[in-house]
Amino acid sequence: MALRRCLCSRSGAKLFLGCKTSISFSSPSVLRRSVDDEHRLPVLQCMRRLSGSTNPPDESTTPETGPARGKSTGSTSSAPMLSPQLYTSANAFQKRDNLLVLDLLNMAFRRAPSEDQQFLDIGCAAGDFTRDVLMPRCSPCRRIVATDVSSSMIAHAKRFYTHPYITYDVLDLSHDVSPFVERYGRFDRVYSFFCLHWIHDQIGALRNIRKLMAPEGECLLYFCARTPSYTLWREFARMDRWKDVLSDVENFIPPSHDAKDLLSYLEHILAASELKPHTCEVLRNVWTFPTEQDIAGTISAVLPVAKGASVQEVQELAKAMTAEVVLRSRKGLGGFSAAFDAYVVHASRSAVSRTPQWLMMQSG
Repeated sequence: MALRRCLCSRSGAKLFLGCKTSISFSSPSVLRRSVDDEHRLPVLQCMRRLSGSTNPPDESTTPETGPARGKSTGSTSSAPMLSPQLYTSANAFQKRDNLLVLDLLNMAFRRAPSEDQQFLDIGCAAGDFTRDVLMPRCSPCRRIVATDVSSSMIAHAKRFYTHPYITYDVLDLSHDVSPFVERYGRFDRVYSFFCLHWIHDQIGALRNIRKLMAPEGECLLYFCARTPSYTLWREFARMDRWKDVLSDVENFIPPSHDAKDLLSYLEHILAASELKPHTCEVLRNVWTFPTEQDIAGTISAVLPVAKGASVQEVQELAKAMTAEVVLRSRKGLGGFSAAFDAYVVHASRSAVSRTPQWLMMQSG
């Protein structure tokens, strides 16, 4: 397995990835920054980079995640009931991180965008990021098909974020994607930001992503690996006061959260899905919330509440969780800081010889 050490400078990252970024890179050995810096910059610290690997990980590195966790079981995932309006009002952190990852790796694709290519966005939510950020970076293209498992999210996107080259449709990645392929064909690029952690059967989801990709297609995936939110959900779900207000939270906690080795888990599911990774990273990210209201908004936007829970119950639950997050967070001049780990993957369907577009531009 070919490994590259994490690039610890902005110039090194630009040279390796062929990208432009205003974010400064920290040494991977530096796991803390001052809170003053954290409120200005997203802290993305590369723990390890896998480049050009086509070999499955050694079986000894497969994480111990408990019975059937991280394995394709054919089970379906039920989508949480998220409000498009609430999510859009509280997704600033997600959009910022998505943009950073996109600008880091969008030039690493083998082919530059062209009018004969179509791209797929899995988990587009309300459609704002797809239209305002992703679309300008994918032009020219034949179209982007933007999907979400939530019909209410897609309806919101069709109403408020229309674009002549974007088609919105419902897609459940935990089900058979063959009808979707018959409708749209296969895709030259598949993007997915802050989505795959909602699907418990992640091997099945990645296999479906591979089925959606053209023979020489590539994907760029960014999703949560481990976050304090999952621990908080579990704790509150065990409390008599809240167990009937929260949905079955285990359906929405990915197996990676319990993995002993986050990177080994990622390598395992990529190998099992037969995707060929070119970039495979675990990133440490820090979000700093200026106020308690910002914490409450973020919690409420993604809280998996049970069907039938009243508005008052949900508000009280969010208030109780916010108070607990405040107690556990680091308080600094910028606000309340909390760290979580995320995965970044750039992979292709096949192990074809590939030269990224930024290198072709330089050699040309």
